[in-house]
Amino acid sequence: MTSPRSRSLLSLMAAACLAACAPTASYWTEAQSPKQNQIEAVRLMHDLRVPASGSLSAAEIAGLEGFLARHRVSYGDDVTVIAAANRNAAPLADYLRKQGIVAQQLSVGGGDAPAGGLRLLVERYVVVPPNCPDWSKPSRTDYGNATMSNLGCANTANLGLMLANPRDLIQGREPGDADGTASASAVQRYRAGKVTPLEKGSTTQ
Repeated sequence: MTSPRSRSLLSLMAAACLAACAPTASYWTEAQSPKQNQIEAVRLMHDLRVPASGSLSAAEIAGLEGFLARHRVSYGDDVTVIAAANRNAAPLADYLRKQGIVAQQLSVGGGDAPAGGLRLLVERYVVVPPNCPDWSKPSRTDYGNATMSNLGCANTANLGLMLANPRDLIQGREPGDADGTASASAVQRYRAGKVTPLEKGSTTQ
């Protein structure tokens, strides 16, 4: 016959054994840390004070260049020049075009008009990668052979960081028409043995 104290010890030992054999899902699930890139929209604005002609002074150009450099405005950004109804947006749009930035032009009036006459609006999407590495699942024997918590984390994060335009994760772009002439010319050069050889290189320093 066992004493009450012995029975309590046996119960604790049995509970510990059952806990050790519990399925992995009781410790971690994929829902706790999904391996997905999150896409967030960002809006950046820069106001310029210009006369009715829209001409840019040296001070406004310096401020504009600082804004473009600070935020690295480039490919993938949607750029809009917003002008008050009595302001000319063409000088700013022409300046941006010379910098390789194509901007739409929008004229507004009333309370929506920029106080200084012109406003540069930059809209972009940024990628927020998953938190890697993820070792939230305990590294113990897994009798259920469930997926480890870190599987695919680095691949997903790297994909998000490599994207030239994060908007592509929301909706892909149409490839457009293929250039059949260029494709056929490449085949003809290959068959005629007129392929341009690769440059010789070396992996040694």
